[in-house]
Amino acid sequence: MEQPCYQCNTPVEEGTAFCPQCNAPLIRVNVQMAEPPIPELPPTALTPPALPTEMRWSRAITPAIMAGVIAFLMVPFFFGAFGLGMILAGILSVVFYRWRSPDASVSPASGMLLGALSGFVGFLVLLFFAVSATVMGGGSPLRQALEQAVARSPQASDPQSKQLLEMIQTQQGLLIIVIGCMIIAFFLIVVLTALGGALGASLLRRKPRE
Repeated sequence: MEQPCYQCNTPVEEGTAFCPQCNAPLIRVNVQMAEPPIPELPPTALTPPALPTEMRWSRAITPAIMAGVIAFLMVPFFFGAFGLGMILAGILSVVFYRWRSPDASVSPASGMLLGALSGFVGFLVLLFFAVSATVMGGGSPLRQALEQAVARSPQASDPQSKQLLEMIQTQQGLLIIVIGCMIIAFFLIVVLTALGGALGASLLRRKPRE
């Protein structure tokens, strides 16, 4: 099979080393560049960074109960030191959960739910004691405490205060007052502990390991 010479285009048999017309070399050697070896990476470089595990709610029950009891104990002290005790209880719910699950990541949203759960537990404990004192105990200790609180207030001589005292002296009126106080306490306790849970999660949020 003939091929033309690349220099003078004279037909030359395949395999001829030089062109008979112009003596141009016709055999070319293809030299391939050797590819540099790919360096081997250490095993640690191929390992993805360890990510924190998701929050497991099955392990959040006990921390919520512990923080809820603390929230209940804070209520008599000026309603948890004007709400700071409730916020502290929400933060502690996240702290207690992190103790049980050190590798777990608690987002602010999850911390808010965990704090609200602890506040709900604290409210249930408060509700149990309030109902027990009102219904089972006849309401005498609670009635006396409310009467003393109204009598010591600066507005004790007002018609509204006298009407409130009349309600306190009846079982039905005392129950209505307790229910109203419980509704207010529910929203305050749950909202403040939820705020504390979100704050605690933001402060204690676990970052991925590099």
